[in-house]
Amino acid sequence: MEFAELDDPIGRETLRRMASVDRYNRWIYDEIAPYAGRRLLEVGCGIGNMTSYFLGLDEVVGLDRLPSSVRYVRAAFADRPNVHICEGDITTRDTVAQLAGHRLDTVMCLNVLEHIEDHQTALRHTGRTADAGRPAAPLRPGRRVHAWHPGQRAGAFPPL
Repeated sequence: MEFAELDDPIGRETLRRMASVDRYNRWIYDEIAPYAGRRLLEVGCGIGNMTSYFLGLDEVVGLDRLPSSVRYVRAAFADRPNVHICEGDITTRDTVAQLAGHRLDTVMCLNVLEHIEDHQTALRHTGRTADAGRPAAPLRPGRRVHAWHPGQRAGAFPPL
């Protein structure tokens, strides 16, 4: 699948540009890596810009709601048996059920929560997909990574 085939032209251009900022992506990885366990869920994996940094983990599950992004990332990591790419919306119970088969211990939401209208449900659901001992690692534009533990109220997350 060609990158140009992705649905949203503005989103496509944003993801393309984010793919080219290696130092920024490395900084994000360096901020998150100390919190990551061995089995990671990446909510809003897009075209896999950050997914590639976590390939050394036991399992990486990418989640995106756009079918074209899911197809693109599946093709990009088809040779990686530890990478599973799922189509779904983290705010739905069906998606949480779909993720239940994975024994995840870390959730990563990078520059995605601001695009989810019901971000509190999204945060509650991330807490249901991972072991309670590990934090979620949300990041929003212009903010540092915030380690949010699933046991916290969703309202304890800094305002969007």
